[in-house]
Amino acid sequence: MITHHPTRNLTILVILASLSIAQWYVDGFTSNAEYWKLNQLLSELQGCIVLWLFSFYISYKLLLFKTIVTLWAVMVTCSLAVYCMWLIGTPFTAPAMWIKSAAVVFYGIFLIRRSYRIKSDPIEAGNIYLVRRIPDSTQDFLVSLVTLEPFGGTGVICDGHWYHFHRGIFVRSDIRCIPLDKCVILKSRPERLDTDKYALDQKLGEKWTWRHNCLTVLYRKYHK
Repeated sequence: MITHHPTRNLTILVILASLSIAQWYVDGFTSNAEYWKLNQLLSELQGCIVLWLFSFYISYKLLLFKTIVTLWAVMVTCSLAVYCMWLIGTPFTAPAMWIKSAAVVFYGIFLIRRSYRIKSDPIEAGNIYLVRRIPDSTQDFLVSLVTLEPFGGTGVICDGHWYHFHRGIFVRSDIRCIPLDKCVILKSRPERLDTDKYALDQKLGEKWTWRHNCLTVLYRKYHK
């Protein structure tokens, strides 16, 4: 599944073409050490853009593969940043390289080892459930990179209602409105149903912000 964005694609092609022309021009001066460094920088930048572009166009149905390629793109981007630090003579280049390597290794292990075949739990009366959206957009995919399960946006089922953010507003919908083919339902940790229903109702109408969203309001509280 590939989504075409003609304007964005044209912009990316112009950037890549410009980098190729600049690299071709610099190639004529590679005998000079400074030009060699610039040539290397252009090569790294070009490869980084191509890798991110490749990651962007991988189908969300191949979530594990898309995640691995994105991790690779992050690693290349970090390497490019460390290379730029070395070019300008920053004394923290070596520590930055070690920190980058350790962070990528541990984060990579976390992303690859987590399960990508999680099934929904049966809904039973008296319980609270998390409704996790299967990634099908850039926003959901980015959320899936920072949670324990490979899912995007989060909602909550409480007392037969579905609490979630819709178009930036916290709303309550009927449980029958949940798109079951696009979500996974996971049982939450035991809570007091009446207390939580009241707390969720109090949040109705609140707007989505970077500090007040499905991760901070719902996922952090109701995840097992």
